[in-house]
Amino acid sequence: MCFVSPRATIAAIVAVILTAIPRANGAQTPPPTGTFVPGTREIFSLDLSSTPAGGLPKTLKTIDPKSKLAVAMKDGVPMLKAVELSEFRIDLGESLPETFTLEFDVTPKACCNPEDLSFEGARIGTRSAVSAHVVWDADQLLVVGGGTYFQIPMPADLAATLPMALTHVAVSFDGGTLSMFTNGRLLYT
Repeated sequence: MCFVSPRATIAAIVAVILTAIPRANGAQTPPPTGTFVPGTREIFSLDLSSTPAGGLPKTLKTIDPKSKLAVAMKDGVPMLKAVELSEFRIDLGESLPETFTLEFDVTPKACCNPEDLSFEGARIGTRSAVSAHVVWDADQLLVVGGGTYFQIPMPADLAATLPMALTHVAVSFDGGTLSMFTNGRLLYT
């Protein structure tokens, strides 16, 4: 069983969508360079519409029972709000395919540590050759594990627009290749 373990330190997550990208005859036509293509078969989607404010969806399992993570309403839309470092796990009930995507709608905090969003593909964060800890922050991007260590600053022109603004973060996995997008812009592969 595989799962995704986002670590939320964000002001709000509106949606988490995990989708599979089908492969015809074992191959997929690559998307145009720099274009995010979401998967076509939804594996998991976080639906907050039936969770009352102050509650937590049953599909999320907090790592620390003292986590201050709950649904809150913002502009009439239910969002998952974390006011301090909060970790949760999503059990998918199936193994991830070799090619899949993750999408997050995040409202980054105004500044400073800890990171706004991070996730790891192993039940326990191993940062090993077979699992990577991926960090997205309005200031920097980081990947530890997966056989590598990678860190770059968020491009300055994009970083200036992110704090306190609803932001779409998309990640595409194809075998051992990870591509990260923010608001439709490819940041790294």
